[in-house]
Amino acid sequence: MKSATPNILFINTLQGYITATTLTDIFYIAKKSKKAQIAKQYVSDLLTTMQVCTVDRSILEAAISSSLPDFEDAVQLACAISENLNAIITRDFKGFAGATVAILSASEFVSRLSSDS
Repeated sequence: MKSATPNILFINTLQGYITATTLTDIFYIAKKSKKAQIAKQYVSDLLTTMQVCTVDRSILEAAISSSLPDFEDAVQLACAISENLNAIITRDFKGFAGATVAILSASEFVSRLSSDS
């Protein structure tokens, strides 16, 4: 089975992060549109290539006190801040208005990687 994760994550200077809640969302969505085994493979591939951000009480408290209107986005931002990450890659720019971490689309992210090479 072909890996679902992009090869770009294997660059030594780049480390991707994901929250546990995002992994459960990915599994749920993939299981509905694919088979459970494929969904498990997607999650397994992500666990192989990415670090999992801790979502604990302090993250949730930071998220709930955030000015972001969407709690899930606030959790993502709190994790990024806690891990000192450079950017969040998302399709939901509006949800991160006023974030102190760079918010990038996937194409912007790839473009920046290409220009840094």
